[in-house]
Amino acid sequence: MTYFNIEHRTLASDELRYKATVFIKKDGCIVHPESKTFKKKTLANSYGKSVPTILTQMI
Repeated sequence: MTYFNIEHRTLASDELRYKATVFIKKDGCIVHPESKTFKKKTLANSYGKSVPTILTQMI
């Protein structure tokens, strides 16, 4: 099972960043977390939707 979270973070310069974290769970345990930070929320969303399909093919 794969899922992703998006967190918004504020830098010291008051700029917003969006951190997309993708998790892969197997038998109830997280086997692989992966994250990346973006300037735009739409980029973080598209990353969160596309990466799980790539990662599940690798595992």
